[in-house]
Parts: sequence; structure tokens; C-alpha cells
Amino acid sequence: MNSSSITLPTTIDEVIDHLDAIVATCEATGCRMGYFPAMYNRVTRQVKQRILEGSFEDNERMERFDVIFANRYLVAYYAYAQGKPCSESWKITFEASKKWSPMVIQHLIASMNAHICLDLGISAAETETHNLASLKNDFDQVNDILDSLIEEVESELREIFHPLTTFDKITGNSYWPIAHLGIVKSRTDAWHLAEAYAQLQTEKERQTFIELRDHHVAVIGKRILQPPKLIKLVIGKFRNFEKGTVADKVRIMNRNQVRL
Repeated sequence: MNSSSITLPTTIDEVIDHLDAIVATCEATGCRMGYFPAMYNRVTRQVKQRILEGSFEDNERMERFDVIFANRYLVAYYAYAQGKPCSESWKITFEASKKWSPMVIQHLIASMNAHICLDLGISAAETETHNLASLKNDFDQVNDILDSLIEEVESELREIFHPLTTFDKITGNSYWPIAHLGIVKSRTDAWHLAEAYAQLQTEKERQTFIELRDHHVAVIGKRILQPPKLIKLVIGKFRNFEKGTVADKVRIMNRNQVRL
């Protein structure tokens, strides 16, 4: 892939086109890097639906925000695919795609860690450079979109990892609300990051800020993908119950995504 041939998206439709292409490539090649964009594509399509419905306070700005946010992932993905440097937190998740041991849920959480804890706040501050506070209500509305998709993602994970059905019955699905709270907490932290980033005056300050944050997020990513020995041993036992090839799992995660 030649970097000169890549044109980054400028619209939400183009973001979806890029995600579709990445997922299709990963499914065809059996690459685990396809798990996250398959899930991310679903969120992007729902954001587009809300924009078409006029649900946000500023729908044009929300599309711009979505594109800026997605492009941080796409830049990292294309750079890594071409053997070029990318952010440390994304590199860790991409490198993990070469390994059998992490479960699908670990790949997803590590990718969400990079995209929410690093990219989201920076993207918010870059979207609204004059009055960041005016973006807050639309920023928070995405939490509702994530809530609406939990059941679909849960169903797909059950299909990939059958013991999850039994675990759901034992726990009464109690861990999904906990997962939701974790996402909301991460998005709240991302907003605080946006507020801090918006106060920076120079490009050098902003670059230093991003590098430090990237390293911090990368440390968390490593813990997700390379947990302590005892936890790793337990995960290793569960990992054997994941069914299907990588292509099968990508296909399941990408199911029922209707183009609007």
C-alpha cells in the first residue's frame, strides 16, 4: 500500500467506506485487526443516522467531529500497515493482532482504550477550537448510542464465545452495566483531556501533551493484552472456547450493518 494513494475521509460516508474496506480486507486475510473496525463501523453508522435525523445541537459540527476522530484511528492503521511509525497505544493493539492468545474482547477493549483514552479528547478539542463547552451535549449524546448497541455486541460475543451465555445466566448480566459505566468513565476522562488540551498555546506543548498521554494509554493497553500471570492463565483456559476462524469472528462482528 502506497501512502500517496491514501486519501483520508472528509465526510462520514467516506469514513464508513474506509472502515468497510478495512473490515473486508481483514476478513479476507484472517487478520484480527478487523475486530475493532467492525464494531466501530456500527457506532459510526448510528452517529450518521442521528445526524440525518437532526438529533444533535450542531449536526454539521458533529459530522466534522466524527471525521476528525475516525481519522486518528485511520492514520494509525495505515501507518502501521505500511510499516511506518504510529502512536504507541495503537501500535500495541495492532501488534497483538499477530498473537493467538488474546481473546476478541481483549482486542476490543485495548482498541477502545486507545481510541477513547487517547484520540477522543484530542479530537473534541480540535473540532471546537473556540468554545469547547458548546460541544459537550452532543459529545455526551454518543453515550446513548453506545447504550443502544450493547445488546447487539453482546449477542455477537456470545456467538463467538459460547460460555458467555452461561456466565450471563449466573451473573444476571450484571457485568454489562459495569462495562457501560467503564465506558462512560473513560469518555468523561476524555472530556477532561479535551479541556486540558484546549488550554495549550503552542504546537510544541500540544505535541508533548499527546506523547505523554499516548505513553500512559499504552501502559494500560499492555495490561489489557498482557495481564499478570494468574489472570493470563485463566484467560488462556477461556480462550480455548472461542469458536471459529478469525475471518468467522470478523464476519460475525460485521453482521447486519445496513448502509444508510
